[in-house]
Amino acid sequence: MQFLEPYLNFVRLPIIAFMGLKNVMRLDDFFVFSSALLCIIDEQNTIVEANAAWEKLFGSIVHTHFLARVHHDDIVDSGAHIAELFKGKPQITFVNRWYDITGKFHWLKWEMNAPTFTTHLYYAVAIDITIERRIEEALRDSRERLRLAVQGSNVGLWDWNLKTNEVYLSPRWKSLLGYQDHEIRNHLDALCQHVHLEDFPKMWATLEAYLDKLSPIYESVYRMRHKNGCCLWVLARASALWDAEDKPYRMVGTYVDITTYKRTEAERDRLFNLSVDMQSIISFDGYFKECNPAWENTLGWSKDELLGKSFIHFIHPADRQATLDIMSKLAEGKTVLGFENRYICKNRRYCWLSWNAYPLVDQHSIYSITRDVTEQKYADEEIRRQQAFVRMVIDSSPNMIFVKDAAGHFRLVNQAIAELFGVSIDDLLNCYNIGVNRDFTQSVSYNTDEQQVINQGETVEFEETGKNVHGHAVWLHTIKKPLVQDDEVLVLGISTDITERKTLELKLTETVAELETILDNSVVGIAYIKHGKFIRVNSKLETLLGYAADELCGLSASTIYPTIEDYRRIEKQVRPLFAEGKGYDVGQLVRTKGGEVFWARLVGKAVDASDLNKGSIWLIEDITLQKQAEQNLRLTAAVFEATADAIFVTDLHTKIQRVNPAFSKITGYRPEEVYGKKTTCLSSGRHDQQFYQQMWDSIKNTGHWQGEIWNRKKTGEVYVAWLSISAITNEEGETVQYMAVLSDISRLQEDIENVRYLANYDSLTGLPNRLLFHDQLLQARMWAHRYNRLFALFFIDLDGFKPVNDQLGHAVGDLLLQGVADRLQKCVRESDTVARFGGDEFTMIINHIRKIEDASVVANKIMHRLQQPFQVGGHAVEISASIGITVYPYDSAEVDLLLKHADSAMYTAKNKGKGCFCFYENMSNT
Repeated sequence: MQFLEPYLNFVRLPIIAFMGLKNVMRLDDFFVFSSALLCIIDEQNTIVEANAAWEKLFGSIVHTHFLARVHHDDIVDSGAHIAELFKGKPQITFVNRWYDITGKFHWLKWEMNAPTFTTHLYYAVAIDITIERRIEEALRDSRERLRLAVQGSNVGLWDWNLKTNEVYLSPRWKSLLGYQDHEIRNHLDALCQHVHLEDFPKMWATLEAYLDKLSPIYESVYRMRHKNGCCLWVLARASALWDAEDKPYRMVGTYVDITTYKRTEAERDRLFNLSVDMQSIISFDGYFKECNPAWENTLGWSKDELLGKSFIHFIHPADRQATLDIMSKLAEGKTVLGFENRYICKNRRYCWLSWNAYPLVDQHSIYSITRDVTEQKYADEEIRRQQAFVRMVIDSSPNMIFVKDAAGHFRLVNQAIAELFGVSIDDLLNCYNIGVNRDFTQSVSYNTDEQQVINQGETVEFEETGKNVHGHAVWLHTIKKPLVQDDEVLVLGISTDITERKTLELKLTETVAELETILDNSVVGIAYIKHGKFIRVNSKLETLLGYAADELCGLSASTIYPTIEDYRRIEKQVRPLFAEGKGYDVGQLVRTKGGEVFWARLVGKAVDASDLNKGSIWLIEDITLQKQAEQNLRLTAAVFEATADAIFVTDLHTKIQRVNPAFSKITGYRPEEVYGKKTTCLSSGRHDQQFYQQMWDSIKNTGHWQGEIWNRKKTGEVYVAWLSISAITNEEGETVQYMAVLSDISRLQEDIENVRYLANYDSLTGLPNRLLFHDQLLQARMWAHRYNRLFALFFIDLDGFKPVNDQLGHAVGDLLLQGVADRLQKCVRESDTVARFGGDEFTMIINHIRKIEDASVVANKIMHRLQQPFQVGGHAVEISASIGITVYPYDSAEVDLLLKHADSAMYTAKNKGKGCFCFYENMSNT
C-alpha cells in the first residue's frame, strides 16, 4: 500500500486546512470540492455530516451510526480504533470493510483526527482501496499456489549465471539427489559432478547446441548419481536470457525425476518384446514403425522385413478396403477393438488376425495388439457348421422343440413350432409365450408347470390340446425339463404331435363302445374265458344263464355244465383243436343259475393258438327250439317216408322236386321219372281250366287248397284222389315251394286225418304243434295285413313244471300239461289259436284285437286260470306262468321276428320274478 501514501498526504492538507479555516470557509463548500470520502462524527459515533462522494456507493449515511455499515468481522477493531481518539491519541489510521447499497463490501482506509475542545467532533477521510486489496489477495494466492506446486511436485529448480558459473540449486533439486541444502555448493561444477559419466557428453553436447542456437529448446534426459550411489533418471529443461549482443548470460531450468517413468518404459519395452501377442506401432499412412518379436514367431516376418514396409501390402486383397476404413477411423482418434482381417505369412499362407488398435494422435501413429485367431476362426466356423447342422436337425424334427427363460421368452424354437403358430422363428424369439398362445390349455399355465421346472428342477410331462394356425384341433404330448446354461436355469420343451394317435384312440374308443353295444345287444351269449374262468361276458349270456350283471365274471367255466364230467370232456376235446388254430362247435346241455338245463350251441376258438394261456372266445346260443324243430323234422321225415299217402314237393313252377315212397306206390312213377317234371304229368284230363284256376286262386290267397281230383297213374289208370296243396313260405312270408298230399279216395279221410294229425297236432294235448302253429301264424299275419288288423302272439312258459315232473313223475307231468292245455283253450275264442310249442312252452295267437290292452285282458285271464290248483294223479299241484307278448305289426311284420320278440319278452318276465307277463319293448307288465 506504499503507492497510496502520496494520495493520503495530499488528502491531509485539505483536512488540516479545513480544520484551520472552519471559521472562515463554509463546510458545504469544502465537501462539494473534495473527491475523497469525508465525514464528521460526534462523540456518540453518529455521522453528522458527509460529503456527496458517499452517495454513489453507500447512499445516505448521515445520522447513522458509524459502525452500522461496517462488516461484522471488523466492528470490534473499528470501535477500538475510534476509542483511541477519545483517549487522547491525536490521529489514527486503520482499514475496515463497509457494505454498499447493493450489499457488497468495500475496503476503506481511514484517517481520523481527535475532536476539538470546542466542538467535540472528529473529522474522518476514507479512501476506497477495494481494487488494491483484491490485487494483493490475488498476488498472494498466486505466490502461494506456485509455492505449493513447486513444493508438492518432483521438480528441482536451477538458475545458472553463465558469466560467473554460479548456479542456484533449489532445496528440492538437492533433495532429489538425497542431499540437504548445505551439502552441495551452488556452482556449475557441483551440478556437473553428479551427472553420470556415460551420459555427460550427450548432456553437454545438447546444452552447447542450445546455447549455440542449434536447437530451439533445451531438453535432455540423462542419469544423475544419488547420494546413496544409485542413479536417477532426470528430464532437464531450461530457457536462456540473451543480452544485447545476443549472448546468453543467464539460464533457468528444472529437473524432473523420471526414474519411475524410465523403469516403467523399460518394463513396457520388456513386455513389448516378450509378449506372445503381436504388438506394433504403425504410422497413419500405413507403414510399420515398430514391432515386437512375436511377429516373426507367429507369421515368420522379421522385424527388419517389416519396418518401413507398407502395412497394407501384407493384407489379403479382399480385406484391404475394410482395413483402410478402419485406419481412417483410427486417424480420427477412434479406438478399434476386435477388427479381423487376413494377413499373409512368410510361407505365403494367410492367417486370420484380430486387431485391438489405439490411436497415438500426437505421434501420428497407431498402437496395435494383434493376435492370430486362425484356429479360433476355424473353430468358430466348425462351431457354426455344427450349429447349422444342429439347427437343420432341430428344424427337420417333426417334434416341436423350444427353450424358454424364466420370464417366459423364447430363446430357441424350431421350424415345427413356428409352423404350428403360423409365425416366423424370429417373431417367436421376440415374443412372450402368452403372446403366441393358440388356445393351448397348458400355454397359459406357465406359472405352474414351468416355474416348477425352474424352481424345483423337476421334469413335467403332460398332454395339451389347442388349435393350429389353420384352426384345426391339435393334440400335443409335451415334456419340459430344466436346462442350465451359464448359471441360468432355462426350460427345454419337446412337444410331439399326437393328433393322429389321439384321433385313432378316439375312434378306437368309439369302436370299442360300438362293439360293447353290439356284444351287449347280441342275440347269442359271448364269453371270454381264461385259465378256466369267465373273464368277461355280455349281457345276453348273463340273461341266458340267469345271472345278474358281472356275476359270472370270475366264476369257473364248469359252473354252466350239468356235471363236472361234461366240462372235463369238452375241455379235453377243445385243447388239441385250439392248439391247431381250429374252432370247436358242439351242441351241449348247459345249466342256468337256477339249475335249469337247456340245449345250447357252444362255439369256441383260442385267442392265440400259439399261447393257449391267453384264453378263448365262446359263443353260447340257446338251441332248444332248434332241437325241438329238429325233432319235429325227424318226425315229419319219418312220417313223410312211412305214410301211405303220396307226398310230393314242387317249386313255384309246379315242377316236382321231391316225392315219398307212397307217391311211387300210388302213381307208379319212380322218383327219377318225375323229378323236374310239372305236375300236369299226373293230370287225368277230366278237369277244365276253371277248376285249376279256382284251385290256384285259393292257394295264392290262402296258401292252401284241398279237394277231390281225378289223376292218372303211370299205367294210364284214372283214379279219384284227395289232394291237399299247401304253400311253403320263407321268413319273409314269400311262397317258395308247394307241398301236396295225395291219397286214394277209398282211404282218403282216414289217411289224411292221420297224416295231418301226426304232422300238425301234439299227441299229448291235442293242441296244434309247432308246425301247424307256424302255418296258422302265417295265415294270421296274412289276414291282419290284408285287413289292417292287429293280433297278439303269446309265448307261455310254465313256472315250476320241472319240479312237478321230477318229483311226481312224467305221468303226472303229462296230466298237468293236458290240464294246462284245457284251461288255455277256455281262455280264448274259437278264432284264436292255442299250440304246444314244446316241453312246457305254449303259444297263442289272439286274432282280431282292437288295441294292445285287449292282449293284457287275455294275459290276466290266463294268469288267473293257471294259478288255480290242478288235481292230477291224486295230487294238488300249483304252478304259474311267465308270458311274453308281442303285437303285430307294432313290434314287427315278420313272423320269425315276432317269435323272437315274444320269446325275449317271456324271458324278461321270468327275470322279473316269474308269474307275470311282459310286452316286448313296451315292457308293460302286471
